[in-house]
Amino acid sequence: MQSIIYLFSRAVVFHKRPFLLEEHEQICMAIRNRKVEEAGRLMEKHLEADLEFISSNRMGLIHFSSMPRRR
Repeated sequence: MQSIIYLFSRAVVFHKRPFLLEEHEQICMAIRNRKVEEAGRLMEKHLEADLEFISSNRMGLIHFSSMPRRR
């Protein structure tokens, strides 16, 4: 599971998914304000947007090989 999360996170960052940072800020703000349900809802929405971005751009495993490697 960690490897899947790693590949997805690398793909959405490398391919510059729109609104990525804004979504993280909203999630962090909800956590900071102790709004558990809102944070959960925002996280689900965030992950769904990642999946949509990956699938709509037809990024298969072959695309992951073109990303810079972690050092």
